Amino acid sequence: MASAAHRSPNADPALLAGIFLAAAAVRLPMFWTSIGGLASPKILWYDEAYSVFFASRGLVDAIRLSGYDSTPGLFVALLSLWTKVFGGSTAALAAMSFVFSLLGVYLAYRLGRRLFGGRAGLLAAGLLALAPLHVKFATEIRVYSLLTCLAALSLLALWRFLEKQDGWSGAAWIAVSVLGLYGHVTFGVFLLLENIFLAERWRAGRFRAVRTWIYCLAAGTAACLPMLLIFRRWNDFFMQPGGSSFFSRAFGHGGAGALLSFFAALFFGERSYYSGSLIVAALSLLLGAAAAAGLGYVVYRRRRDDRVRLLGLMVFGAAVFFPLFGLVYDPRYYLIYIIPALVLAASALAELPVRRLLLAAAAAVLIMAAPVVGSWSVTPALAFKYYAPSFASALAAEERPGDLLLMDHFTDILFRRYYHGSARTAVFFPDRGRSVTDIYERFRLFDYDLMSAADLPTLERLTAGADRVWTVDYFPQRTSIQDPGGLKRRWLDGHLTLEKIWEFPPSDGGQQTTQLLLYARR
Repeated sequence: MASAAHRSPNADPALLAGIFLAAAAVRLPMFWTSIGGLASPKILWYDEAYSVFFASRGLVDAIRLSGYDSTPGLFVALLSLWTKVFGGSTAALAAMSFVFSLLGVYLAYRLGRRLFGGRAGLLAAGLLALAPLHVKFATEIRVYSLLTCLAALSLLALWRFLEKQDGWSGAAWIAVSVLGLYGHVTFGVFLLLENIFLAERWRAGRFRAVRTWIYCLAAGTAACLPMLLIFRRWNDFFMQPGGSSFFSRAFGHGGAGALLSFFAALFFGERSYYSGSLIVAALSLLLGAAAAAGLGYVVYRRRRDDRVRLLGLMVFGAAVFFPLFGLVYDPRYYLIYIIPALVLAASALAELPVRRLLLAAAAAVLIMAAPVVGSWSVTPALAFKYYAPSFASALAAEERPGDLLLMDHFTDILFRRYYHGSARTAVFFPDRGRSVTDIYERFRLFDYDLMSAADLPTLERLTAGADRVWTVDYFPQRTSIQDPGGLKRRWLDGHLTLEKIWEFPPSDGGQQTTQLLLYARR
């Protein structure tokens, strides 16, 4: 096996502290949500609202409900405990992800230093500190920052297991990996790739602790049984919206396109991916392909180095296995590979002479500086997700006694956080002629197209007696993910008079919008 690291006893702690402070500085603006030039304290969007809602139910109920999400119970369990200490304000909730984001910078340093020496560790920490994609999710009240930390810890533990090949190091590796699986189901691919690497080292005669390995996998499988019993979204592994073949997954939804978008967003920011322009989207894929090709060249040139082989397998193996996951379609799902990718890049930079290294570091800072600043504001294509405070303000300003707020599942979860008015509320969650109100059943069904003509009498019953009806309409999904055909909107237009529309964000260039609609009885 190649040497575990070119250890540098003179790594500069002051430089590491400076990197850490820089990482904190560029992430602090994420405690604010800037949309269209207007900034306000951080606004939740509906994925975050799910995490907050789960955590607010208490530890046991949060874990039970997490089975209906793609994120198993670890994050919401930690968030539930966090709120007991720091409270439930939005800033306090976001602070937990912020802490994990900064911890990820330190762990990138530890992994780079362990594998390639102190210079590589500092470079890895510096790259992650300024990585636009990592900055973007620094305060996201979801699992992503935590998952990045668990990925780094898992690789550190795996490398120690390869070095020591004893029971304690194997137990540490599998324990961290199990935590990763409880963090997000996509960690299953990460763990699979780690085991492929172990198998390859065993085949090459460089790993002999096979019995310990088998015991670790057996213990890990047993530890995951509670999660397997709780998890309810098995269809996500086999189904795509509208149905699709594995070939279309490999090159579209969750496949090569998503991986290239990850590489583009990693170095050039989320705006390189989310754009209404086909030209920008094509450029994004080209930039991602260039970044991937650069890392691929590093792997090819140093393919005999076990450390490089491990990181290369982790980064590029995802392209083979992630299409198996129907729920993977966005760069954020690849965040568990951000530290392996950047440590790999850092290992190549660390080999440069000092002068060339300084020039490369300056170029990296310049390339990533603008995307990092861009990450401080919401990408226009995604601004429609942050509508709840604006709509709650509109409701508070214009509601009257007897008004009805007709909510769907998403609106109900989000408005709990922002709307505290007096309008009567009704949840319209259509399912074959009934409106589902049980929270567990709603989470079990919310990702499916349920609205049909059989649900129109339920809609009529819920709105009966209301002189004015408020509701939210999503575009381009029409009335909600449960009603892509827009049956609810057509029924309202046919039976009530549309008096006023609020759009967020204002329609501009065909961007996605969300509308708050006010109807009056004719």
